[in-house]
Amino acid sequence: MNEGSKDFALGLIIGGLIGAAVALLYAPMAGVDARRRVGEKAGEFADDARGKATEVAGSVRGRAGEVVGTVRERAKETVDQARSGIEDLRGRFSASVDAGREAAQEKQEELEQRVEESAAPVIRPDTA
Repeated sequence: MNEGSKDFALGLIIGGLIGAAVALLYAPMAGVDARRRVGEKAGEFADDARGKATEVAGSVRGRAGEVVGTVRERAKETVDQARSGIEDLRGRFSASVDAGREAAQEKQEELEQRVEESAAPVIRPDTA
C-alpha cells in the first residue's frame, strides 16, 4: 500500500469515527445512554486510531530502513568508483613520471656525448 493510499484510509477511518460519534449525539435516546455510547465509541475509535498509527509508523520505519540501505549502497558504490579512479590516475601519473625521467636521462647522455665529441683536445703545456 503506498503512502497516499494509507493517508486516505486513515482519513476515511477517522472521518467515519467522527461521523459515528456525531450520529450518536443526535440519535434520539436518553442522555445517560447517549453519553455511555459516545464514551464506548470514542474508546473504540481511539483504539482503532492507535492501531492505524502503529501500522503506519511501522510502515514508515520499514521504508526508512530501505531508503537508508539504498543510500548506503550508493554511497559505497560512489566511494569505490572514486577510489578506482584515483588508483587509475596514480598509475598514469607514475608512468608519466617514469617516462619523463627516462627521457631526461637519455637526453642527458646524448648531450654528454655531443660535448665529448665537439670538445677540442686539450693540450697541456708540460707535454707539448
